[in-house]
Amino acid sequence: MTKKVCVFFFCLCLVIVALLFEISPIFGFGKTNQERYEEYWNIELPGELTEIYNARSKDIAMGDGIRYTVFEVDGDVDIGFFKDSNIEISVKEVENNLHQIGVPKLFFPSFSNNLYKRKILKNDGSSLYIFFDCIENRMFVMQITI
Repeated sequence: MTKKVCVFFFCLCLVIVALLFEISPIFGFGKTNQERYEEYWNIELPGELTEIYNARSKDIAMGDGIRYTVFEVDGDVDIGFFKDSNIEISVKEVENNLHQIGVPKLFFPSFSNNLYKRKILKNDGSSLYIFFDCIENRMFVMQITI
């Protein structure tokens, strides 16, 4: 290969990489789990969040499955976000879903009196569970898409 051809291919590769970085957010690549939840569910998660653990089912890339994230909460959380903290959530169902994707017990929410809860449903049967433990200062988010 001549020097001109090598330089051409190098420049072409740089252009392709630059284009991939530009279009990747359009397809959801490079987004944080917090951004994914907020965009898909049209919500804003309360508080300053730092992701400390995540797990997902293998089929989530196709749109269906379970995505689970644990966040450390920095600062205050707007408890008004959990306007219906007394909703009924099946602890067994949540734990079964977490076991299914291999989440260690260490990252399960503790279902105690200190846990604020919110459940959001979509018409297609998808659901989002958000738990905030005000003692541990952790937020647990589980999305089940169908």
